[in-house]
Amino acid sequence: MQLDPYPARDSLITVWKDYMIIMRVKGTESRDVADRFEFTGNTIENRITFVLRNVTLGDAGIYTATESGFPPGGEQTLIVKVTSPVQVIVGWNASFRMQLDPYPSNDSLITVWKDGMIIMRVKGAQSRDVADRFEFTGNTIENRISFVLRNVTLGDAGIYTATESGIPPGGEQTLIVKASPSKPQIITITSSVLGSDYRLNCSSVSNSAPPDHGLTIKSEWKVNDQLITTGISYKVQGTELTITSLSRQDNGVKLTCVAYEDSLAKSVPSNEHVIDVKYGPENVQLSPSVDIIKAIENHPVIIQCTADCNPTCSFQWRRGSVPGYLKPNQTLMIDSVGKSDTDNYTCTVSNSITGRSQSLQTTLVVIYEAKIVSLSLLDSNTVNENSSAIFQCQVDSNPLPTITWKKEGTDTVLKIESGVVQSQFRIESAQCQDTDNYTCSAYNGIRTQANGTLQFFVKCHPRSDSEVLLETKVYKKLYEAAFLRYEVISYPFPKFTWMFLGNGSESRDLPDSASLHVNGQQSELRFTSLNINDFGYYSVMADNSLLPSAREVFEIKLAEPPSPVIRDFQVGAVAGGVVGGIVLVIAFVAVAFIVKRRIILRPKVEVPWQQRRRVHQYCLQT
Repeated sequence: MQLDPYPARDSLITVWKDYMIIMRVKGTESRDVADRFEFTGNTIENRITFVLRNVTLGDAGIYTATESGFPPGGEQTLIVKVTSPVQVIVGWNASFRMQLDPYPSNDSLITVWKDGMIIMRVKGAQSRDVADRFEFTGNTIENRISFVLRNVTLGDAGIYTATESGIPPGGEQTLIVKASPSKPQIITITSSVLGSDYRLNCSSVSNSAPPDHGLTIKSEWKVNDQLITTGISYKVQGTELTITSLSRQDNGVKLTCVAYEDSLAKSVPSNEHVIDVKYGPENVQLSPSVDIIKAIENHPVIIQCTADCNPTCSFQWRRGSVPGYLKPNQTLMIDSVGKSDTDNYTCTVSNSITGRSQSLQTTLVVIYEAKIVSLSLLDSNTVNENSSAIFQCQVDSNPLPTITWKKEGTDTVLKIESGVVQSQFRIESAQCQDTDNYTCSAYNGIRTQANGTLQFFVKCHPRSDSEVLLETKVYKKLYEAAFLRYEVISYPFPKFTWMFLGNGSESRDLPDSASLHVNGQQSELRFTSLNINDFGYYSVMADNSLLPSAREVFEIKLAEPPSPVIRDFQVGAVAGGVVGGIVLVIAFVAVAFIVKRRIILRPKVEVPWQQRRRVHQYCLQT
């Protein structure tokens, strides 16, 4: 309130309400001066201010401030309005009660306004119909006027005010007309993830009036046509529904909702919302379902990654030793695996909705047939007699192979080792007979066996092979073919020198009818047709510069008389001798025919002396 001039600091200020003193204060300091009153002094432009807290209808009136010795100063009127709105549903009746203090006399003119426009005038306080749908009911209690608006519509919503001529504005009330909200739509707030809380909103638009009515929309929910009540599994708050800890059983459940601001004016039900529980990845599996997958080299490999997911998960393959290796497929396929494909492979399954992922790893091991990488003698493939030798065989194989050592062309196993990729075979004291081809064989069950052959030579002077039958005396008829064969064991291979001795010991050149043939450690002197001068003794010497040399003497003897002379047999009687001779000749011819046939059928290759020796033994046994 304005006090001009403003009083001195020690002046006594009196505040009146309706000409009754309610407060006195001396000075201008701010302070509480009475119940519910706070004096705040001069604040601006020589005004005094005070606050009345917790106003009631009885506080309405004219407030005046004065100072002793001065005319009446500032004055203000406090109007207390009843602000409780009138809320009704469309089609119902609305009852208004407004405060007019003091209440007008019986002949006063009362005007009722809606949103600033006159809708009703009435003189006097008697109850009566005063306008279409309006009924004035006069003074009901505590100086209030009341009236009824029948059959309310949305257009009736607004602010209603009652005034009396010559009196400041009086009572005021807002009419809020409630209508059913629009058809709601169920909107998901959170994802329907297994094990989590699922929140939904029953979204609807208010149709009540006026627009700033301040009403709150609530919701009512049904699950499978059964009304939901708040409990452990379901919680309804406002327009929201929370389903706690979704389970598999919630999948396929049907939800509907209605919205309302008044339980007597509910919306139509929403469309059905079917719960689709999201889960996964779960039960991630690889097929083949083993920790280690073995695949044969150059064969295709298919590894299937599966998982239970809703919605469908994404899959990605990674390779352990290759950082940039990414395959966004459910199936890992390698058309033709190689050794370099051996590695750890990881399938990662992800669900973008649940935000979860799970990985599973397997190891791909490529298996392949054994291959001989190297085959060698650690020192040299040629050694002196009685020296040691170490053979070494290196194999590339997966799985680990079995390595076997043999002499070429024999079944005799010299050494066998399993589960190794390197094997050594040792000859402690090499002998002349050890010169041969040695075979290293490796096999791991995949495809074919790998073989490698290594030549080994033992330096030794020429010598007769005790295992080979040596025929030094040959009986032949005139003009028959004949051959003398001399075979030794020796390395280096020897040089053969043949001489013709005739019937004495004097050496002379070979007859013109003789031809010399040498094959490694074997030499043959061949005659296609013997003449009388070809019969006699022949000497042969085998020399390889290592002493001593080997020597032998052969004799071609004329078969006269024709009866065969059989060595190592004694004829006891003429009849027995003849019969025995015939049987022996027949047997010898048969054996010769078989041997000759086998020799003819053999491929024309250079035959090592070791194999020829075995052939001779076979012939003798046969």
